[in-house]
Amino acid sequence: MLRWRLVGAVAILVPLLTMLWLDAEHNFGYAGLWLIPLGMLFAGAASSEIMMLRTDQKWTPDVTAAAAGSLVAAAIMFVPVFYRKPACPLGTWGWTAIALFAALVVVCALKMRTYREGKDAMLPHVLFSVVYIILPLSFLLQTRLLHLDQWGVIAVLSVATIVKFSDAGAYFVGRFFGKRPMAPILSPKKTIEGAIGGIVTAVLVAMILHFHFFPYLFGVHHAPRHAMGILTLVVYGLSITVAGIFGDLAESYLKRTAGQKDSAKWLPGLGGCLDVLDSVLWAAPVGYLWWAADALGPAV
Repeated sequence: MLRWRLVGAVAILVPLLTMLWLDAEHNFGYAGLWLIPLGMLFAGAASSEIMMLRTDQKWTPDVTAAAAGSLVAAAIMFVPVFYRKPACPLGTWGWTAIALFAALVVVCALKMRTYREGKDAMLPHVLFSVVYIILPLSFLLQTRLLHLDQWGVIAVLSVATIVKFSDAGAYFVGRFFGKRPMAPILSPKKTIEGAIGGIVTAVLVAMILHFHFFPYLFGVHHAPRHAMGILTLVVYGLSITVAGIFGDLAESYLKRTAGQKDSAKWLPGLGGCLDVLDSVLWAAPVGYLWWAADALGPAV
């Protein structure tokens, strides 16, 4: 199991880091360009996975409506990558609102066309699968667009890397030292000791990234804008890790109510898209708040 986890992690991290590097160095003047294929792929796959998580076998999961709604929403959500008119009243967040409304229209249209009495997936289930993915995904995009240069890439990379290293720290600490379950019924393998290990890992990784790795990789000078730089990174790592833990437990709730262990089976040792990025989705809004508040960023 551990071997497959490592293989799956490498299979995901390599293309992800490649896309982020391309977005920092070769985006042809469109910040966030290389996030589009990743976002579209994840939006369609993850929303479909949520749709497949069900307990009532009397209705058929409408994967088509969920995927179509998510793909349409993702496409509109990425419009600010190409269109950023300063005086536009939509700003950047307005496109996310339009994206969610477009998804509502698409899903309703498809559901009305394919309705079968007594066998159809309920509309709220399909819409939930879209919103659960698109809304937090939009926070990752908006984090990228806060800085149109490489600092936008650093912001996204910071949030995603810290959360995933926190997941790894929680897994290993919980595996070897975990004794007290954090949520005994919902997720019995997650322990309080594991959560503490994840938090400590996240704080250490945050310091390494921002004081050493990012300056080396991108050639930038970085320091948190607050005078208490180390304390800023401690609270930053702590806050997005706690959000990630909630995201992990939220997905566990979806899976347990459906009686399933993984959201999908196509990633050996890891499960599906949702299993991989569940914590990142919930950490994204918290990370966005930090970077939008200029608590972190280029030293001035």
